[in-house]
Amino acid sequence: MGKILIFIFEGMTDYEITFITHLLGADAGKEIISIAYEDKLIKSRSGLLYKPEDSHGCIV
Repeated sequence: MGKILIFIFEGMTDYEITFITHLLGADAGKEIISIAYEDKLIKSRSGLLYKPEDSHGCIV
């Protein structure tokens, strides 16, 4: 089992990552970890709010 980091940011178009994260997480058994520059809620273009699991500063 591997890990995949997904970088989320304000104004991102979330439809671009929805399908691939499903394939990687459900079908390939990868652990999906969302990261961002800051540990705060991120609003996508669709209006959905995302909360990163970790911030960029903690991973690097």
